Amino acid sequence: MKAVIHNGKTGLQGLSVQDIPSKKPGYGEVKVKLKSAGLNHRDLFLMNNKSERDPHVILGSDGAGIIEEVGEGVKNVAVQKEVIIFPTLNWDLTENVPPVP
Repeated sequence: MKAVIHNGKTGLQGLSVQDIPSKKPGYGEVKVKLKSAGLNHRDLFLMNNKSERDPHVILGSDGAGIIEEVGEGVKNVAVQKEVIIFPTLNWDLTENVPPVP
């Protein structure tokens, strides 16, 4: 699959589109076949808080698609269900969130 990767370099020069291997969903995860995706302020936050020593990160916090696979421990969703990706879910439980403008 193709992914937008940020390697820790400053700004847009750290971005590239790469082919990466697809993996099976882990515990509590689902695999979504994206129909649309987008970058948002969360992605800028992630890029600005990385250094070249940090692992590369796949960007794309927003999206919509169809569940392809369901990992162990996932309840109340099924393969072929249409879903949206909601990156701010549970942000109130962590300190590592983008500042409010």
